[in-house]
Amino acid sequence: MGYPWWINIFKLVFSREAIQSFLLVAMWLLFESTYNPPWKGIAPMRKSTQALFFIIFIVIHIFIIRNIYLLSKDMFHGDYSANKVIPTPRYPYVRIPDSTITEQYHAQGRLAIDFAQIYFPSQQMALLSQNYQTGVLDPLRRPSRYAPLVHFLCSITICKLDYGIASLLQMVIQISFFYIVFIYSMKTLKLEKDIL
Repeated sequence: MGYPWWINIFKLVFSREAIQSFLLVAMWLLFESTYNPPWKGIAPMRKSTQALFFIIFIVIHIFIIRNIYLLSKDMFHGDYSANKVIPTPRYPYVRIPDSTITEQYHAQGRLAIDFAQIYFPSQQMALLSQNYQTGVLDPLRRPSRYAPLVHFLCSITICKLDYGIASLLQMVIQISFFYIVFIYSMKTLKLEKDIL
């Protein structure tokens, strides 16, 4: 026995695929209404375009904030909550494999596999030169491609923490630097007036 028709429609409208399609259409409308409006000279249409822009902007950012929360939670706890992000990534997440060194720092099954190439070699600075040749300290056996100064700075700062906290902290640092440079560039190049 199936569900009533209205439950099937509800499930169809609020399915993951429908939400992803809505977000894609919303982003397209946002782009079109901002950069290529066909009604440039008509004042009432311009106001409705601005209202549409802000409505879509807010809806999209609700999903962005949700995804940031899920990814951060997964990075911190390793609880696979990143599998619930919308829209889903094209490729599956690469997680830190289970080994003795990853268990020592509570990193198994976590996200931020790129940070592992800095974090684990920074734990054993004496073996760093060997790691540049063989990747013996990396969970995926990748030879290090970062400068020794980066490993040293990490070893005396955030790499003293467990992997989940350290990886989340380095992500916050990267995002902070991005926004600082972005805002500085916008102010220096005087591009604020060209955004909206």
